[in-house]
Amino acid sequence: TVKSMMWAMFLLLIIIYLFAVSFTQGVNMYRIDEGWTGLELEQHENIRLYKYWSSLPRCMFTLFLSITGGISWDEAAIPLSDVGAA
Repeated sequence: TVKSMMWAMFLLLIIIYLFAVSFTQGVNMYRIDEGWTGLELEQHENIRLYKYWSSLPRCMFTLFLSITGGISWDEAAIPLSDVGAA
């Protein structure tokens, strides 16, 4: 039913939001620890880290694209390997 579909979409949105908050916070803590400013990050070899994970909306969009097949999960996850487990 439509009601069940709406609840499933809401649950998916909440899951994406929670993971996006976690990934964004981890990436930004990594940026602070490495001493990167905005300009340095854009010129750094990890430009994909900035492209996919630098802000909450970008992170949510990256997760959405990864789930729906818009981009390969591998392409988005490789930059996170430098960040590591916090």
